[in-house]
Amino acid sequence: GQASLPNVFSHFGWPTLGQLSGSAPWRANVNVRKRQVDISVDSSLQGVSSSLPEPFNKSTNATLPFRLDISPQDATRTQYRVTLGKQLKALLIQRDSGNKTDWEKGIVVIGEGDLRLPERALSVHVGLPQVDGDAWRKLYASVGANGKATSDSPDIRQGTGLALGQIRLKTPRLRLLDREQHQVDVTLRPKEADWLLSLNMSEIQGDLLWRTAGEG
Repeated sequence: GQASLPNVFSHFGWPTLGQLSGSAPWRANVNVRKRQVDISVDSSLQGVSSSLPEPFNKSTNATLPFRLDISPQDATRTQYRVTLGKQLKALLIQRDSGNKTDWEKGIVVIGEGDLRLPERALSVHVGLPQVDGDAWRKLYASVGANGKATSDSPDIRQGTGLALGQIRLKTPRLRLLDREQHQVDVTLRPKEADWLLSLNMSEIQGDLLWRTAGEG
């Protein structure tokens, strides 16, 4: 088949739609075992362009292997496993309670890191040789909840329908606020309506409470 990126992102309600364009061929396999149906989807993503910051920047003609595996875990839960080249891997659990379907928990790993599910909510682990935090900060400030440019930043704690429990960033080099930080190990967790940052890097150590109300 052929998948259009605008249609895919509209279906899942994901942001960053303005940074991705084009369409790509895909292939699906369905494996039926007793009463269980496993589905896998593969694509080279050739035909898709991305203006996202590294490591997700991509030209139209370049290939970037994508795979999605969907498999039931029990009568009410379904597992989604995603791989995107060596750049990203993810594991998500969806629960069907009969009258509605919700994401229960998940883990997203960008770069190096273990794919271990948390007890609940969504964990994001970033382990890259270097990170341009300024580029991602500008993107976050310009992308709204439906993927369109806006003056209001989205609340990423509920951006995918799955509450964000933790973000961990480990990198030897981080560029943020036009400054280079080194040997960075930062953990970001929601604390009521605000964010708690645990900072451990060559230049600074300690905890910081980022207030989202007003000007922060």
